[in-house]
Amino acid sequence: LVTRFAAAAEEQRATVRWAAALAPRDAMLMTFGLTATARHTVGGDVGELWEQTPAMLATALCSGRPVVLLLDEASTASQWKGRSPESNLAWLRERGLDVLGRKAPFTLWRVRPGVCR
Repeated sequence: LVTRFAAAAEEQRATVRWAAALAPRDAMLMTFGLTATARHTVGGDVGELWEQTPAMLATALCSGRPVVLLLDEASTASQWKGRSPESNLAWLRERGLDVLGRKAPFTLWRVRPGVCR
């Protein structure tokens, strides 16, 4: 059991490091499910998608810094339908998301630059 837990934790850290390597250097990272790991592994500006509102997301998009999103899309769509993570993903998708990479089951997107509304 401990071995499985340690392996899962290391896989999460590896996913966060992978995302950080692909993201622009000064990007704000929005995530769901990996937030604590991201904060401890790479630091920087990490936002929890669950806690965001459209107004908060708009503020982040208008900051002038790149915004990237890292999450398990299938899990978000199935387990969180109609709740904050899924509705925030839909809100960001309406503004435009470009895939930077995939590391199953996670996808890393960049919110399209210049989208401030």
